[in-house]
Amino acid sequence: MAPAIAAAPVIAVLEPTPSSRECIRKWDPRLKAHEQTHPDIPQTFRDAMEVRQKIFVEEQGVEQCNEFDWDDARSVHIVIYAKGLEVVKREVLDPETGAAVIMNHSETCSRQPIGTIRIVPPPHPPHPRKGEAYIGGDLISGEELKTKDSADNDSVNVDLTGDDGDHVNDRDKKVYAKFGRLAVLKEFRGRGIAGKLVRAAVDWTIENSEYCLVCVHAQDQPHVVRMWEHFRFKRDEAMGRWEEEGIPHVGMFMYPGLWYE
Repeated sequence: MAPAIAAAPVIAVLEPTPSSRECIRKWDPRLKAHEQTHPDIPQTFRDAMEVRQKIFVEEQGVEQCNEFDWDDARSVHIVIYAKGLEVVKREVLDPETGAAVIMNHSETCSRQPIGTIRIVPPPHPPHPRKGEAYIGGDLISGEELKTKDSADNDSVNVDLTGDDGDHVNDRDKKVYAKFGRLAVLKEFRGRGIAGKLVRAAVDWTIENSEYCLVCVHAQDQPHVVRMWEHFRFKRDEAMGRWEEEGIPHVGMFMYPGLWYE
């Protein structure tokens, strides 16, 4: 049974400041969120990483040390929280008999982070060309992938469509924001949580930046692509297909102003 939510989800937004950037850079990528020792790391970022580690590391097999990257310190992090209902057993006295009676009582628990998304401002690294992939946040060439493949005996398959020539199109010449790390805990999926996160990211982008274009690197799975299409994103076929942390991705774009049309 899915957990009960006592009230409407609460959304927190962590915007990058000189102080937050400095503190987030002290994150140890080798450790889980609850193992971080630096006291000044913002709680909202800790909560975002807790969700991301559960989804991308535990569910999807991304390396723990690769989930945190250099973009985190300069990004806007949005986290959605749920307040759950906990059934507490209490002993009360029956007013008529005076006997002790055990009764169930529902209480609201402390809020739990259940989903997150981040907004990465420009500049962005170039989109991969044919034969390239992202590993640990680094753009790896085809030759480097072959070398790595021979060294670790661990196959890295990169299947890109498109021409061998200018794989990167005009999108790389435009200023755009990038939505990423969209994650919702498994037990809370199917409740519109992802939509609330994307809406919050769109609203922030419209209100706080001059970027008129938003990009996502979407996992190349039919249900994931359909989800982003539902959020008004359209696939850019010219970008082809590449891998990030061993997972196939495609590029999709959206104009935030279209969200409310």
